[in-house]
Amino acid sequence: GSTATTYAPYFTPIELCKIGTYQDYIWNDGGTWKKHKAVEKIALSSLTGWGRSEDGKFFFSGFASTYGVAAGDGYSDQFDYSGTAWSGDYHFGITSSGNLWVATGDSTLTSTDLFNTWLQNHNPVAYFQLATPTDTEITNAALVAQLEALANGYMYSPQSNISSTFAVGNEQAILNVEYFTKYGYILTAGGYEWEEGGSGGSTTLLNDSISNVYPIWTIYGPTLNPTLENNTTGETIEYIGLVAEGQTLVIDMGEQTAMLDGLNVLSDVVGEFVSLAPGANTIIYSTGSGDGASQIGWSEIVG
Repeated sequence: GSTATTYAPYFTPIELCKIGTYQDYIWNDGGTWKKHKAVEKIALSSLTGWGRSEDGKFFFSGFASTYGVAAGDGYSDQFDYSGTAWSGDYHFGITSSGNLWVATGDSTLTSTDLFNTWLQNHNPVAYFQLATPTDTEITNAALVAQLEALANGYMYSPQSNISSTFAVGNEQAILNVEYFTKYGYILTAGGYEWEEGGSGGSTTLLNDSISNVYPIWTIYGPTLNPTLENNTTGETIEYIGLVAEGQTLVIDMGEQTAMLDGLNVLSDVVGEFVSLAPGANTIIYSTGSGDGASQIGWSEIVG
């Protein structure tokens, strides 16, 4: 539309970091929002127990094991990452033994006390890959509500207008948009050689997202007792009844609704609402009788 939507931001942000292919993100695990943490952020001034080598570099023994970081790539707002190669000034890295080394290039720092004072004055921050990424549930109700609202948002078809206003003197901003796109597969009993009243063959559906998605299943009559099974997740759902020729049954797994030509028939649905797990899913469609087609479609976030 032409009127901007009022939005109240969540003012205590969750910081997401990224180093190469290691990145933090927020995701939905079957209805539970979680933060995936793959990068550790550490203010070097918070570390106590620094040592000093004869060549003037400072080190923190056992850093990798203490903080659970990998001896891979790193990033700092004031140092260059050198890995294990110590050449030049203002470098840092983690050795294969798990020690953190820092070279400041300041020859006046002749003791760990002077180095600690330098850290407090400059406050360098370093980011490291976690050896074992973690997934933690987000429990703040206000943030969860806004994540739900964001996930349920949609773009207008065929066009959405987005505008932004800049304060005087601000630089150019970048707007990244993630959007939903529809995918669908036509499953026909005869086409897949389903046995009457049995499961017959199967087909593979690929979910490219990082969490489960909940499809919309559409069944066209004539068919009796249509069943959809996901062998990958172990979930099976069945409609007990007849979908007559010319009728359409729509079962929305995410909304947990079942409508036969607009009539609520949820009481005739048994089993579990089927989801698609990340990756390949083995799907079986079967009927008690009839040769009506069945269609399954879902949305996944792409960007």
